[in-house]
Order: sequence, then C-alpha cells, then structure tokens
Amino acid sequence: MRIRLDLQPGISYTSSVSGWRSAVDKLTECSTLETKVYTFILKWVDTSRMKIFLTYCSAQKDSSLKGSNVRVTPDRLYTSDRIQKFIKACREAGAFWAIFSDEYGVWFPGEQHPWYDKPPDEVTPAEFKQLVSRAEKSLEKYEIFFFGDMSDPKFHPLHQNLIERLKDAGLKITLFNNLDDIASLTHEKGDIYNPQSGVLFLTICSFRKAEEGFPYYSEDDTICARYLPDRRDEIIAKRRDVLAALSQANILFDKADQRYHPYNQNLTCGRDFGGSEGSFYLPALWRYEGRFYQSLKVRGKRAVLNSRHHFLILSGLYGIITPLDPVQLYSIPLYDDDPVQRIWRDNDFLTRVFFDYVKSQGIQRVFDFTGIYYYRDLINWQSFKGMVAESGVECDILHAFSPIGAGDNALPAFGESIAQQLIHYTEEQLYSIVPEESIGNIYFRAIHGAREGMVSDFPTGEPMIALEKITNPDARKILASADRATVHSYRNPNNPPDAGSSLIWQYGKGLEKLLHQEITCKVGDRLRRAYGGSIPQSVHYRPREEGRLWKPFWYSNQSSAKQITLGQWARLPDELIKYPENHFAIKLRQLLSQNSWSRFTEVTGKCSLVEGIRNEAVHPKIIPFEKGMEERKKVVPTINAIIDLIYPNSP
Repeated sequence: MRIRLDLQPGISYTSSVSGWRSAVDKLTECSTLETKVYTFILKWVDTSRMKIFLTYCSAQKDSSLKGSNVRVTPDRLYTSDRIQKFIKACREAGAFWAIFSDEYGVWFPGEQHPWYDKPPDEVTPAEFKQLVSRAEKSLEKYEIFFFGDMSDPKFHPLHQNLIERLKDAGLKITLFNNLDDIASLTHEKGDIYNPQSGVLFLTICSFRKAEEGFPYYSEDDTICARYLPDRRDEIIAKRRDVLAALSQANILFDKADQRYHPYNQNLTCGRDFGGSEGSFYLPALWRYEGRFYQSLKVRGKRAVLNSRHHFLILSGLYGIITPLDPVQLYSIPLYDDDPVQRIWRDNDFLTRVFFDYVKSQGIQRVFDFTGIYYYRDLINWQSFKGMVAESGVECDILHAFSPIGAGDNALPAFGESIAQQLIHYTEEQLYSIVPEESIGNIYFRAIHGAREGMVSDFPTGEPMIALEKITNPDARKILASADRATVHSYRNPNNPPDAGSSLIWQYGKGLEKLLHQEITCKVGDRLRRAYGGSIPQSVHYRPREEGRLWKPFWYSNQSSAKQITLGQWARLPDELIKYPENHFAIKLRQLLSQNSWSRFTEVTGKCSLVEGIRNEAVHPKIIPFEKGMEERKKVVPTINAIIDLIYPNSP
C-alpha cells in the first residue's frame, strides 16, 4: 500500500510505518487538522498488534484418547487434514496460532485439555455468549486472521457468527482460505518498537500474567542481543541463579513454595536462560496483565511499541527486559532482601547493567515508574547517579509518585498516565517536566521518596538509622534489618498485635550488637593486653557481683561471649566505682575514658533511655505497630546520637 498526501512541503508520500512516524514528527508546526490526519493514518497502519492465525475445531479427533481423560495439546487432539495442514503452515512460518474449540474456546498450542465431543449445534445461546466473551478477552491484543471458507458446508454458522461478534467488539479480524498466505502475512511487519529518543520509561513486571504462549524464541528481540551483547552471559548467569533458587525451594510467597505455583509448572531452562529446552513464549508487554498493564490497556501497549521513547521492565526472573523480550509464564515474587532481590543487587549488578543501557542508548532522562520500593531498590539509585557523574553522561531521573496511593496502589495511576499522556509527549515536552511538578494524578521527584504528607510506601519524615556511619558490618546488618522490618510492617495491612513490640525489640538488639562490637570487644582486647592475656589470681576469685563488671570484656573474644544488655550498660558507670580495689574495675574506667570511649557516660545515659522504651514495649505488655512507630521516633534518633558518639569523626 502506498499513500500520497501533499499537506506539507517535503512530505509527499511514504510506504512504511517508520516513514509515517517521521512525517508526524515533522508536523509540529502544522495545523491541528493536518496533525490529526497524519496521526489517524499512523494509527491506521499500526503494525504493533501481534498477529495470530485461528481456525475452527473439527469432529475428527484422536479416538485413542476418548474416555482416557488424558490432557493433550490441540495439535495432538485434532486429526482433521484441514487443522493439521493449518498447524504445519503456521509452524513453518513461525506464526502464532490457536484453534477455536466449541468446548474450550480459544485453545492455544501450549494448553492441554482432554478429549471432548461438542458439536456446534449443541452449543446453547448462553454457552456461545460465554465463548465469545472469553474469546474477546483472549484475542484483544491480536490482529486475527481466521482460516476458513464460508462456502464450505463444514463452516458452521456458529463460527461465522463468532467472527461477526468479534468484529462488533472492535477486534481486527480477516477471513482467508489459502494456507500459502500465512507465510507472507506473518512476515509483513512494520518497524515495531524501535526507540530513538533520549527518554526512557522504567516500570516493573506483574504477578498476573497472560497464560498463553507460543514455541518460538526470537533472539533478535531480546535486550541482550539488541542492546547489551557484552552483558549477555552475565545476565543469563543471574537468571539461572534465580532458577536455581526456585528449584532449591528458596522462593516463597506467603510461606508457599513457588516451585508448585501453576505458572511455574512448564517453566524450563530454555534459550532465555542459555539452555536448549523447548518452551512457550510471549512478548513481555503482552505477557504482563497486572494493575499497571490493566490501566495501560491494549491501546496503551500499542502506543508504547509505536513510540520513539525507550521502555524497560524490571523482572524478578529476567532482571531487565524490553517490551518485546520473549518471556515464559512464571511466578517469581520479589520482596525486600529476599534471595531474588539479593541476586540482582549483588555488587550493584542490575544497576551497572541499567547504566550500560542508558549510556549506550544516549538516554538523557529516566522516568521511574517502578512504584513498589523493593522493585525500585533493584537499582541502587545513588550508585547510578555516581556512575552518571563519573562518566560524564548527561542523564537525570524523575521518580513518579501518586497522591492516590503508594506502592502497588500507585500502579494503576502510572499506567493511565503513560497511556493517555506521557508516551505521546515529544522529547522536548518530557524534558521540560521539572522536579515536584504534577501532571494529572502523578507528581515527579528527583529523589526516590514521596513528598512529606503524601501517601507513601514509607513516610519521608520518619527517622532512619545512620547506617552510612557504622563501620562494623554485623552491627550495620542488624540495624539495617530493623529499618527494613519497619518499612515492611508499614506496608503490611495485617500486622500481628505485637508488631510494635517486635520493632522496638529489634532496634534494641541492634544497639546491643553495636556496643558489643565497637566498645566491649575493642576495650576487651586492650584489657587482655594490659594483663598479658592472663587473669590475675588476685581478682580471679572476686565475688560474683564484681566479676560481672569485667567478665563480658575479658571474654569478648570468645564465640560464646555474652553481650552486655542495655540495662547493664545503663548501670555500668555507677557499678565501676562501687569496687575501688578491683584491678579490673580500675583498668576498665581508665580504658573507657580513652579515644571515642571517653564519651562512655553519654553513651550509657542514652542506653538508659532506649532501655526504658524497650521495656515498656516488650514486657509485661505488648504494643501494636502504630504505637511502635510513635516510640520509634524516640528510639532511632537516640541510637543515631550514640552512633555519632562512637564514630565522632564520621562525616
């Protein structure tokens, strides 16, 4: 097809989708009418729809399966010459195909069903209505080519009625009767997803997925082949690590082993994992059907594919992919600091991969629509900004939030905003958006935290532990875990009654670990050196009360060493002066007055404050999460003050 229009000098005709895109791009100064004409034509020649070939079922079936209840794929069940030749032509052309069954509706090649007998004359009006409804939903993302000859007496009026009903529903459907047309129709492709701009939209996968798939893997459509060939082996290795975690029962959802999730029953080590096993694939953008994608809708997905802007998806199984990456059906949930997140975050792996993409594609602005923090945190945004600054790449980030909701509750607003507005903006329009600006139900920030007072996956005004100042890895890990547990509980609508108590207790244990590693162990080392590593007999048999002062320090190098409790730290200054003739007490006072430990009295005073809050929260009664968050406002700043006392030279 060739169209000629002379609406603007220099733009006369084109015969390709890319040509029409260029034409539309040049019309920025044209009248509204001219722009509308070109936009209409662009939509008209839109080839971003996936093509699927469909034919009707047959009474001819494998009789050996009758009454066996054995489930088979459609190519196994139907033995009619028409269907077998149809399937063969589709396979040779690499075409997506399905059979319309009067019993099961649209039957995709990877699905299995038992033998049945359901002549079209026996389909009731109610059953037909249900079949049509299911077919509309299954096929809405496809351009349909229906193989059949209406002059054939075997072409039942039911199937003709089906075609008309699908057309009435707005589906694009063409009837054809020559199998030789399948190859040419399959390979009639436009320039689908060929981003050229300096703008990148980043979002996440979804739990809900389309379940169909086709046994074709297009390496050329993968992010590895098209954009990151030098990273391919590393990305594949990480994907296999996730598969291994799944096989080792390390991936759970609400304590349920995800090995047994229905989505994972046909998950194989195919070419997407560097293997050779056969599997069934669907382009990522069409596989995902969660809240973001439901709001994006089919029209929005087509707009993404036709847009000049880049679009990437974060996935627990695949890491990072384009809209066209072939994706198997899977369930790999991801949570904060779980095995999947750790695989992709190890050594900032996914951050470095993302940066390589940004650098190689000349991306100047990233719009982060990840929403859910444990997906957003797959990218270390601070490290990413450092890589950008160090390399001289000009790229900034705008993180998207919505006043409608936080986390997954923001995803519908994100999808709607992209589909209806942002994906249609020019580069210049997208570059002109500034931090703290709002567009519809979306506002953008240069930092990955919601505005104060807005709904958030965690309030930005809440104090957090100054982890960057802590040099001891064990102490930092426990206190970081306490912060993560707080965020997790904040987002959990079903916290247990003692969630607040658990929270405060964890911060207390983290503080005890910090004091043990940075004071008890280090002072203990000096104490042992002062006495040549041997306990003087004059103090070895001191009364038990006196021994409690020095034993935790002296034995701090042993694996069985007990940590000094917050209560004991609070009382220690007074205890040390109760025994003026105890050599160890004298030496401890001396050592605790040196270096950063000279602030020992201040530290113990603050330990007393934390101990008091913890005791009230933990025993004899417990407190709920809301009360725990109130107490946390006192505990965390106090712990940070202790951190400053222990690390006085930290920035």
